[in-house]
Amino acid sequence: MLLEYDFTYLRCQSCTARAYCSRCRVEVEEALCAADGIERAEVDMEGKHLRIEVNGLDPLDVEELLEDEGIFAG
Repeated sequence: MLLEYDFTYLRCQSCTARAYCSRCRVEVEEALCAADGIERAEVDMEGKHLRIEVNGLDPLDVEELLEDEGIFAG
């Protein structure tokens, strides 16, 4: 199942550089993909959009995981 979210905040947005760099994107994608039930994650830093492909994971669990990772999405 593919879930899509717009986010208002990522933990990397608190950096002083305010740079939406590819390193931050990769770190967030890797952290999400490390969770059980997440098959794939794509982060569009400029568009502030997440695409997450899950397998057997409830959307509410995904939202909790996002919060745990410091991602405020809706």
